[in-house]
Amino acid sequence: MLMSEEQSSEHEHEPEHEHEPEPEPEPEAPPPVRIEVHFNVDGKAVGPNAAKYASRLGKLTRQHCPPHYSEWTLVPVEAINLLWNGILSWFDVPVEYRSQQLHKANNMWRNWKSSLRKHCDQYDTILERKRNRKSGVKKEEWDLFVDMESIELACLRRERGKKNREMMKNPHTTVSEDQQGLSRRNGKL
Repeated sequence: MLMSEEQSSEHEHEPEHEHEPEPEPEPEAPPPVRIEVHFNVDGKAVGPNAAKYASRLGKLTRQHCPPHYSEWTLVPVEAINLLWNGILSWFDVPVEYRSQQLHKANNMWRNWKSSLRKHCDQYDTILERKRNRKSGVKKEEWDLFVDMESIELACLRRERGKKNREMMKNPHTTVSEDQQGLSRRNGKL
C-alpha cells in the first residue's frame, strides 16, 4: 500500500530531485509539403515513410493526449481532434483511415501509460513518484497521473493483472505472417 503525502511527511526533509526533467521542447513545425504515406488494406502504414509516420504519430499522441485519463474514451474530443489535425499537417492521410489511425494512437497511448506506471513503481511513496517525473510529461499531467495510479483500486487492478499474467498457460505468442508482406504478394499495395 502506498503512503499518502501526509503519511510520507517524515520524508519531506529529503532534497528535491536534483535532475528535474527539462521542460517539453516546442513542437517541431510540420514540413511545407505533407509527406505521402501508404497504407495496406488493414490501415497499417507501409512503404518508405511508414517508420517516420509511426514515430510522428507516437509523438503527437503523447503531446495531445495526457496520461491522466483512465481510458481512451475519456480523452476529450478536442484533444483527439488536435491529434488528428497534427497528423494531417504532417502526412497526406486519406480521411477513411482516421478510425484505424486513432485506434493505433490509442494503442501507443496505452503502451506509453504502461511505461509511466513502471517508472512510478520504482518509488515507494506518492511524494517520491511526483518528485521523479518522467521526462516528456508536463508536471501538472504527471501529478494527476500519479494520483490516479495511486488510488487503491488502481493498485489492486495492477496486482490482479500481474497475477493473471503469471497464471497464463498459453501467452499470446502466436506469430502470424507479416501483413505488409502478405499485401505485397497479393498485389494490394
